[in-house]
Amino acid sequence: MNFAEYQKDDSGIFNPIKASAIPFAYSDGDEIEERIYKTIRSAKDVSLASDELQRSIKDWPSEYHLTPLRANLLSFLHLAKFSKILEIGSGCGAITRQLGEKGRDIVALEGSYRRALITKSRCRDLDNVNVVCDSFERLSIADRFDLVTMIGVLEYSPMFFADLNPVERALARVNELLGDEGVAVFAIENQLGLKYFNGCAEDHTGQLFDGLNNFYEANNIVTFGKKELTRLLLNSGFENLEFIYPFPDYKLPRLLIRDQALQDKDLLVGQIIGQFESKDYVQNQERFLMENRVWPVIEKNGLVPDLSNSFLIIAFKGENRMHELTDSWLMRSFSGARKKKYLTVNRFHKQNGSLLVEKKRSFENSLLTEESEINRKVKHITGISGFIQGKPYNSILPFKLFVGEPVEQYIEYLKPWIQFLDNVAKTAVNKTDLEKGLLPGEYLDCRPDNIIIGKENELIYFDREWEVHELLQIGFIIFRGILHDIINHQY
Repeated sequence: MNFAEYQKDDSGIFNPIKASAIPFAYSDGDEIEERIYKTIRSAKDVSLASDELQRSIKDWPSEYHLTPLRANLLSFLHLAKFSKILEIGSGCGAITRQLGEKGRDIVALEGSYRRALITKSRCRDLDNVNVVCDSFERLSIADRFDLVTMIGVLEYSPMFFADLNPVERALARVNELLGDEGVAVFAIENQLGLKYFNGCAEDHTGQLFDGLNNFYEANNIVTFGKKELTRLLLNSGFENLEFIYPFPDYKLPRLLIRDQALQDKDLLVGQIIGQFESKDYVQNQERFLMENRVWPVIEKNGLVPDLSNSFLIIAFKGENRMHELTDSWLMRSFSGARKKKYLTVNRFHKQNGSLLVEKKRSFENSLLTEESEINRKVKHITGISGFIQGKPYNSILPFKLFVGEPVEQYIEYLKPWIQFLDNVAKTAVNKTDLEKGLLPGEYLDCRPDNIIIGKENELIYFDREWEVHELLQIGFIIFRGILHDIINHQY
């Protein structure tokens, strides 16, 4: 890399040799960023999805910067195919760490010196990562890059580009920094995301309906709907675009959907999206709609791309080369935050006309050994299975549990599932009298969210990820199911 216009300081960060304009210095606040810096600086393990860093999560800012879910967003890209990568807006280094572990030569650009320090500390063992503290507008590097990323940055363009059309100028600058066959990756909120119609505050202003009402101020953040964003990208010299839809959003992605999935009649995409409830980052709990019921309607009317909460866009200067940059998939879903060795990804793909789901551990170097699996009471199961047609069990949940008799309604909702568990316990074979009424160990994960209602209204247990080598009390499984509902849903 050519850093002729920069000099490296004692912290290993490249700063402009000549006096520069005031850099763009977005901050989560002094206390928060100092706490994150101390956490990362003192951590022994700063690797991607580090268990040590996860244990330091205590609020939304620390969750955003330290959660392993951030890495899901770009996990499908074969980053090693890009010789030179530029990350615009490294923040506290969550994506930088991923690029550095998976890619080759990385330049992480950050306008805030403190955040640049955090990024450098997080990548301190990666010699292929260079951190530059400068504004995007004045960045002076002669190299052209194979990949440029702007994750959660484009919306801030009016704040760091002194131009009549700052967003267009920022996109044009990205195009200039790319080689002839370069690829850009953008992630940004959708101004028309369903979450904003459903009582979630605008992510940047913290106010209800600010984006929908277009209350964006000059020289401040701005987001776009899909059609407007497409126009901006095409007018900036990108010839081909691939939109991917992250849910609940690009910040904490648990589900990625490609346009091909929306055309596949075997996938009931709306029902799957409905399992990943929108997040409100100012903790407003009131909702107007039950999203697990609304998304199937949105899908039927072809509006998933327009109402997705955020966008991930792969933009090509030349022809669309997605087939070179990733394997074949329609959707990818991810486990929630958990220990690194248990993080998983489900790849939905077609093979010989059949829809398959392949569950893999996200980090191959964290695979459990066979010996440790044998000695553990709980077994973690991965592998390939066929996709099961049907609707999620929680789609039968009463519309509102806030009114009337919510406890009674919830009990009625649980009854078919409890009866299903009871039937399994009664019909299981080879049990002694003392074991009757108990469930086989493979039913450890048989919560309502792992139940599909089939075509004949039969209940089907799927995604059997966990298993124990002993029999289980029905009451324990019921407790697990209810606890999961309480933790994960805003009923």
